[in-house]
Parts: sequence; structure tokens; C-alpha cells
Amino acid sequence: MEYTWCIAAIDWDFFRRAPIPEMARHPWWFTFLPLCLLGTAVGCGLEIWVQRLTPVSTEKRRDVRLVIILTNACLWGFFGAVVVHFSTLELDEVLPDRVWEAWRLCYHLCFISMLLAATVTDLREYIIPDEIIVPAIVVGVCGAFVSGDMQIMHLWVDWNFAVPGLSGPFIPRWEQIHPHWHGLAWSLVGGLIGAGVTWLIRYISKFVLRQEALGFGDVTLMAMIGSFLGWQPTVIVLLFAPILGLVVGGAVRILVGKTYLPYGPYLCLSAFMVLVFWRWIWQAELLAEHPQAYPIVSIRRLFGDWLGLLYLAGFAAVGLIIMLGCIRVWKKIPIQRSGG
Repeated sequence: MEYTWCIAAIDWDFFRRAPIPEMARHPWWFTFLPLCLLGTAVGCGLEIWVQRLTPVSTEKRRDVRLVIILTNACLWGFFGAVVVHFSTLELDEVLPDRVWEAWRLCYHLCFISMLLAATVTDLREYIIPDEIIVPAIVVGVCGAFVSGDMQIMHLWVDWNFAVPGLSGPFIPRWEQIHPHWHGLAWSLVGGLIGAGVTWLIRYISKFVLRQEALGFGDVTLMAMIGSFLGWQPTVIVLLFAPILGLVVGGAVRILVGKTYLPYGPYLCLSAFMVLVFWRWIWQAELLAEHPQAYPIVSIRRLFGDWLGLLYLAGFAAVGLIIMLGCIRVWKKIPIQRSGG
């Protein structure tokens, strides 16, 4: 009875013009439960698709099917709730049209399902099929071009021109005048940065480990991630992934004794975390003592400074080399596990 009253109380005309603000007026479960149900239906189709790409035996398929369906449902419900009720993607620099804001949520839900499919196939067969990556890149690029409002950060935003309390960041005017071309540009540049940097990392890992630690599927996976997120979040994804690799890979090595795990799941998990916490990541600052002074460290100012970006790339390379070196050490440590 209470649920029927909530449905009747919705201003449906306002909902058509501003879906996310309308959903935000209601409790979190108003968003979480419907998206969980929708995610369950999509998860069923996703499992069938993954089974065709990387088949498993009938006995194992029932367990894998349940994991894929439940994971997709939970991810959809969780992400929708945090976006709508905690405004995780709401930034002063990026103000999409209210209708396109709802389509952006759908765009990212599709992206999350593609990340899940890539994770499952990589864990199962150590491959990320092009049948997942290519359609996802097409959706990412075409969605960005058609709407012009799918980005979580513009192609170029320079906070180094901002004056605290007086003026905001510098955003090139052409990005505002030509939103569709801007959408196409940030998606393509994001894909190129993701694929290019990962390709470079692939060669560095080959030099450090004397063998390829990353496959070409990881390169195409980062191209897909970049096409949905843009280049700034993609750089953060590449920074977080080695940390996840150290923590999760070390735990698996100690608990299970497995010496190798594919890198794709770390990239997918890192991409999901960056998407969920993007507002806090972008606005992270170490403030100066004087409130009107420039911050000592600022993530968003760093992405407007070419020298700062070079330093960031250096830190990422050092972190990757440390992670790969630890992998070499872990592989040489004998692990004995009890039969019980």
C-alpha cells in the first residue's frame, strides 16, 4: 500500500524532463531495487553471451551463471543508487542536460556490464575477446558523439587559471559551442591514451619480467575503458590498477598459491572504482593554510599542467615496475598449503 502511494505521488511530467532529480526525491531503494531487477534481466543475457564466447562444462555453468547474474544486478543497483542519491558524478565543470544525464547513467551501466564480461572471460580463459571490446568501443564512441553529454570530465579543463573565490577553470570555448564534436574528441582521445599507455606498459613489463605480463587484450580493454571515461579518469585507472595488483595478487599468492592472475580484472575493478568515486578523486586537494591561497596539491590542477602530467606518468611507471618486481619475487617464494 505504501509503495502504491509512492508511485501515485510521482510527478510523471517532471520525471520525463528531469529523471535523476525526480528519483533523488525518493529513498535510495527506489533506485536500487528497479535497477537490480533490470540488472538481473541483463545479467541473464550477459551470461548466455559470455558462455558462447568462452564455453564451460554444464556442471560449472550453473555456478558461473548465478555469479554473473547476481554480480551484474548488484553492480547496477549499487551504481545507480550512488549516482542518483550521492551525486558521485556531479561536478561544477560538467553540467549535462537533465534528460541526457539519465541517458549517461544508462551509458555507464552498459559499460559496467562490459567490464564484468571482460573480467569473466579473462579469469576463465586468460583472454578478452574482440567480440566484447569492439561493440563496447562502438557504443562508447557513438554514444559520446550523438549526445555530446556523456563525459564525466571535458577533454580539457585547466584549473591553474582559476583564482580562488573569483573565477573558475579555463575550458576551451569550442567544447561548449560544438558539444557533439567535443564528445567524439574526448572519447577517441581517451581510447587512444588508454591503449597507447597500456601498450607502453606491455613493453616495460616484458623488459622487467623477461616475459609478457600483459596481453594484447589488456591494450584493447584500456581502449574500451578510455572511450567511456575520457583520458583523465583513464590515467587514474592506470595508477590504481598496479596497487590493486599488489594487494589482490599478493593475497591470492599467499592464500591460494597461484603465481599468475590476468591483469584485465584489476583494470576493470580500477575502472569501476574510479567511476564510483570520481567526484572525490577529481576534487581531492591538500589545502594551504590560508583559505584564499592555491592548494599545495590538487588532482584537478595537475591535469591542466603538462609538467605535472609528466611527473604523474613517471610515478605510474615506477609503481608498475615495483609491482612487476614484486611479482617476480612472489613467484620464487615456495608456498606450502595443508591438504585440509
